[in-house]
Amino acid sequence: MTDVNAIISKSQAQIWRNAGIFLLLVVLGGSFIAWVFSNSINKTLTSIIVRLTGGATQVDASAGQLSQSSQELAESASEQAASLEETTSSLEEISSQLKQTDQNSAEAETAMSEAKPMVEQGVEAMDRMKDAMEDIKESSDQ
Repeated sequence: MTDVNAIISKSQAQIWRNAGIFLLLVVLGGSFIAWVFSNSINKTLTSIIVRLTGGATQVDASAGQLSQSSQELAESASEQAASLEETTSSLEEISSQLKQTDQNSAEAETAMSEAKPMVEQGVEAMDRMKDAMEDIKESSDQ
């Protein structure tokens, strides 16, 4: 019986040793698999971060360009508003000058209308004076 107990005891020790080795191999295999997955996930995350960083850089550059374009557009609009204001002021001045010219023309027409009879009277007086001078000359020639 002691032989049987010794064999059983030996078998149990061998089973425990085999179980320990198996457990160690499972833990090492699991650790290796976890390490492989961890590296794979790490590489994937690193790749995603690199792409996101590149995208963020492009978005930042685009935002800078958009900001600059907006500033240029605002400056251009301001310049156009100033030019439009100058043009409006010039048109108002031209309109005022045209009204003054129209008024001056109307006054000149009125003055000419008033002066016309006087000029006609002056012409008639000059004609009479010329006739009188010719009569005087003829009578002195005789």
